[in-house]
Amino acid sequence: MEFKEVDFEMSIFDDEEGIGRGERCYDVEEKWKEEKEVRGWDEEVDWGDEEEEEKIKNYEEKIKKEEEKIKKEKKEKKKIKRKKWLRKRRMKRR
Repeated sequence: MEFKEVDFEMSIFDDEEGIGRGERCYDVEEKWKEEKEVRGWDEEVDWGDEEEEEKIKNYEEKIKKEEEKIKKEKKEKKKIKRKKWLRKRRMKRR
């Protein structure tokens, strides 16, 4: 089975990767240009991603802490089981 390379034209609703966004991409680019003109060329446009990234980062840290806590609890349980097993073994030898 051969696959043919297919060329396709991008729709005006597609961005650079060919993903449709539901609005005209050149309109979005015009909005970005307007934002740059208003805010200045050196400043980046804040789309609120930093807040979401911070929330995600905090959530991931919380999950890591919980996982570490669970691992510590498991280790403690293993130590306790080992100690009990050693006591029983010593008792049997006597």
